[in-house]
Amino acid sequence: MSLHWKLGLSDSFPARFGGVHFVNQPWYIHALYTLIKPFLKDKTRKRIFLHGNNLNSLHQLIHPEFLPSEFGGTLPPYDMGTWARTLLGPDYSDENDYTHTSYNAMHVKHTSSNLERECSPKPMK
Repeated sequence: MSLHWKLGLSDSFPARFGGVHFVNQPWYIHALYTLIKPFLKDKTRKRIFLHGNNLNSLHQLIHPEFLPSEFGGTLPPYDMGTWARTLLGPDYSDENDYTHTSYNAMHVKHTSSNLERECSPKPMK
């Protein structure tokens, strides 16, 4: 069994993707993609896009009228609760409101206090 076979998701995954777009991805996503890229089929490699902070490159491939406002689009901000209710039905109840804004506030609050400590070089032992 080869590694290429293990990563051949397009052969066994019951869905087809026109593309997978990463926006504002952390550095380790790019590093991981660099590692697995040689094992992906050419067709799969052509469908993976790492945009970083460049929303212009995203807008060249996906028109802003189909994107939420946090990605420079004209749609309302993304609301995970709406998707959950659509997928799980009207009985879905969630005590938390997982909007992009609330996630960012929680994430920024956590990372800003540890940012200097996490980003500083660590001595090797």
